[in-house]
Amino acid sequence: MLLLLAFVLFFIDVSLFTPFWQWGIGRFLPLFIVTILFSDCGSFKGQNKVNRYIVMVKKTEQVDYLS
Repeated sequence: MLLLLAFVLFFIDVSLFTPFWQWGIGRFLPLFIVTILFSDCGSFKGQNKVNRYIVMVKKTEQVDYLS
């Protein structure tokens, strides 16, 4: 949904706005949305280690949602 919003914001006609808003809405905001999406989806790499911030590791219970 955010990617669609960024696409729409990038391609709308912002020529009626002042130059600051033309840059802000037409270029900066779509680029900011795409940057946040890509960084959230790919740059935060997980590690296969025990979480060192959890003092007591508790086992989770299996939940049967279908019965």
